[in-house]
Amino acid sequence: MEENNQFDLGIIPCAEVVRQCIEKHPDYAEYIKMYDERWLEMTNGTNSDMFDLMRKLKGNYQILGLTNYSHEKLLETYKKYPEFEMIEGVVDSGTEHIMKPDPRLYQILLDRYHLIPNEAVFIDDRPENIETAINLGINGIIFQSNEQVKTDLRKLGVKF
Repeated sequence: MEENNQFDLGIIPCAEVVRQCIEKHPDYAEYIKMYDERWLEMTNGTNSDMFDLMRKLKGNYQILGLTNYSHEKLLETYKKYPEFEMIEGVVDSGTEHIMKPDPRLYQILLDRYHLIPNEAVFIDDRPENIETAINLGINGIIFQSNEQVKTDLRKLGVKF
């Protein structure tokens, strides 16, 4: 996990994560190499309902990303899933060297895109990430299901 966090923080490249892990666990070298070589196969697809929702919101709302994702692999993922082009801007841990739930990462997003916290909505599947957003005055929705997110957005007055 420590190596993965350093990778997500942009401190070391994926190849170095693989090398370090193989050094610690040589019996699993074949599987560890898959972490880099078969990265895109490990992404379990996309949530087509959420992409549909994003299409409905685009044009009326700014769609941004805040992610604990290595910039190296983020670019690969964006190439595989053209739907990500709907995202107008992203702040990622690999570029900023800060991970959610650190409030500094959220503040970078707020500042870079000139967001007013109480006019923004942050959706995430981890309660600790939502808690940070709420502490910064951002509306937070814990993702549990597509329908629940739509219901919670409606409660916030979001039209789609």
